[in-house]
Amino acid sequence: MKPNEFLPCRRLPLNFRDFARVIFAGIGCITLTALSACGGSGGEGATGGSSSSTATASKSHAMAATQIWQPKATDRFYIQLQGTVSSAVTADVYDIDLFETSAAQIASLKQQGRKVVCYFSAGSGEDWRPDYAQFAKSDFGKPLGDWPGETWIDGRSANVRSIMLARLDLARSKGCDGVDPDLVDALTNDTGLAVTPESQLDYNKFLASSAHARGLAIGLKNNIIQLAELAPYFDFAVNESCHVYSECEGYAAFTSQSKPVLNIEYDDSKKKYQNNTAGAFDKLCADAKQKRFFTVVMPLLLDGTFKKECTTSVAGSSSSSSSGKPSSSSSSSSSSSQFQFQLQFKLQFKLQFKLKLKLKRGGLDLKRRSERLEARVEGFVLHPAQRHCVVQVGGNDL
Repeated sequence: MKPNEFLPCRRLPLNFRDFARVIFAGIGCITLTALSACGGSGGEGATGGSSSSTATASKSHAMAATQIWQPKATDRFYIQLQGTVSSAVTADVYDIDLFETSAAQIASLKQQGRKVVCYFSAGSGEDWRPDYAQFAKSDFGKPLGDWPGETWIDGRSANVRSIMLARLDLARSKGCDGVDPDLVDALTNDTGLAVTPESQLDYNKFLASSAHARGLAIGLKNNIIQLAELAPYFDFAVNESCHVYSECEGYAAFTSQSKPVLNIEYDDSKKKYQNNTAGAFDKLCADAKQKRFFTVVMPLLLDGTFKKECTTSVAGSSSSSSSGKPSSSSSSSSSSSQFQFQLQFKLQFKLQFKLKLKLKRGGLDLKRRSERLEARVEGFVLHPAQRHCVVQVGGNDL
């Protein structure tokens, strides 16, 4: 993140046309008895050409497992990517910027008994970073919209991977216990690059195996559409705003393995979480406890101006907070005059989906449930693998 700028979650909207593509593609592959009829079985699923990367990742993870710090589900996290990092925060794990934090600062935090995770972008070139000039012109995709000086980079590039290896070496040399690579979800963004599900998995597994080979733990930032495939290779997860977008369910892939999930929620302009308006913060924490997340409300700038955490899942208490001025972050509201299509996806190594179609118009409430379908669906570059998504389409669109 560039100083004084915020990099929010990137997501690809799923419209009715995309929804139809998901359903028709799935129907074309449906089989209740032989999932292999639609393209193979087991293990890597649709990762195709990433098998060698998978083998390398598995071997590296196995070799380095005894040397790698594994955060606990009960650890309290603190993330600050801008401003002077405060050492007075009660936290077991600090997530701080790799480039902006000195080795001396990291050593000081570790002397206080903290573990240190070092943040860097693995999916974009930032023109204020000291290694930016090492990227080749061919490594770049499209600019990141409203984020001047930042451009998508191609994770398939040998040069990009070499730069990422150097960043991991830097993290190790500075004494980081783990890393938090950002923007590893190019698959669901308009990058101008030929990103496929296979190439995204391969790049993320490359990052994981390379971190482990250096004795570093690694977190998976967002990339909610590939959580099940990637959970075995990552040590913890970092999520932004999954409660706002109703996409938290997939993190069971981590919590079921006792791997922590750091969930950051950003308050809106009315400070509904800070003020606990209509019990908003209580509800957030109750859901976090049920899902076994460590959830914290922070400013959009992640500058340390305030923090309000749900500690129910850690120590059974409520929260702690300080003042701040977060920017607005809101989600769209639903309308009773719209059709609501809800897809729930359960991803293991094969894609399973159950379609629930609910037609609600005026006072009429009709429900039709399809039979449970199991399918192997390949070649998506949109949200079908998302664990839980709600798509609303106006009646006229049908």
